[in-house]
Amino acid sequence: MLLIFSLSSMLLSAQNLNVIVTGDLQMDSLYRTIYVENFDRRPKTIDSCSINANGQFRMEFPVKTLTFAKLKLDATNYLVLVILPREQIRITGRASALAKDPVIEGSPHSSLLQTLSQQVRPYDHRLDSIRRQSNLVKLTDTTHQEDQSGLKELYKQTDDSLKIFLQTFFEEHPSSPSCLFYSNRLPIDDFFSTFTRMDDSLYVRYPNNAYVRELHYAVTARRYIRPGLMAPDIVGPTPSGDTASLDDLRGKIVLIDFWAAWCGPCRRENPNVVAMYQKYHPSGFEIFGVSLDDKRENWLKAIESDSLTWTHVSDLKKWESPIAMTYAVRSIPFSVLIDRDGRIIARELRGSALRSKLEEIFGF
Repeated sequence: MLLIFSLSSMLLSAQNLNVIVTGDLQMDSLYRTIYVENFDRRPKTIDSCSINANGQFRMEFPVKTLTFAKLKLDATNYLVLVILPREQIRITGRASALAKDPVIEGSPHSSLLQTLSQQVRPYDHRLDSIRRQSNLVKLTDTTHQEDQSGLKELYKQTDDSLKIFLQTFFEEHPSSPSCLFYSNRLPIDDFFSTFTRMDDSLYVRYPNNAYVRELHYAVTARRYIRPGLMAPDIVGPTPSGDTASLDDLRGKIVLIDFWAAWCGPCRRENPNVVAMYQKYHPSGFEIFGVSLDDKRENWLKAIESDSLTWTHVSDLKKWESPIAMTYAVRSIPFSVLIDRDGRIIARELRGSALRSKLEEIFGF
């Protein structure tokens, strides 16, 4: 009897994580099925159900943690939901325009995102209108430069107003993941304190969510991996099976080069890095390569093929590498240039930018 009760409790506990989404749609279009799809670069359908003749539907599916999803009728007609476990969400709206002013109940973050979207919409309409006017002026009369300058100023004023609005909204709701959907509209370097406050609120609550982690890494990089600060030491396995430390290169100008054999842009950048190494190595320039590979043979083959004759380390854990996490690496190629005392000079130098900086340092 006790065993049956325990199993029932476990089952009930698992079911309690389920999210229920119900809806009452005004059926002004011929949709018959509605889907929930994860909000991702490679979306997958989480659940689907039929819509009855009265526009009603009901879905129930498990959600273990914060989830961004699309409630979707077709590729262009969808509503973004910000879902937490156990929520019971009710949607009321028009089938022909699901995201056009729906009523969302039972999901506070989804409701807040809808409010944010509605308030951003007038700014976007205004910016689109100015862009169209600007294009019309270019096409019809290129002699009216004053019209162009006036439109540029109007565009800037509108865009600045949008940024101020977003900053205020984010600071009023720093713990809501709904803000992440518009965070790319605000330059992180210009509004760093706002992003820091969001990161402090969100990362402690949702550390496993990919979008929250992206914000965390971006903030961390600017907090700790920025010019003037000491570069964190890196210790990792070398191709020979020994270990190498970044601190062993103290006294040299060092480029920490995050790359991988599978990374096309990295491999295309390698000839430039090799040329810089050959030119400045005799004057005290070193490179410390950190690979985000997960296959040892590919890593070693790429080192040989690209003639990368400097120090290399890799823990072969790809994006899960603690080294990459320490440096908040979210894309590669990624580089950090440090001075002879181990302080960061600059980040993300490639191509002509790297050449110019090294010319400035070494004087030739």
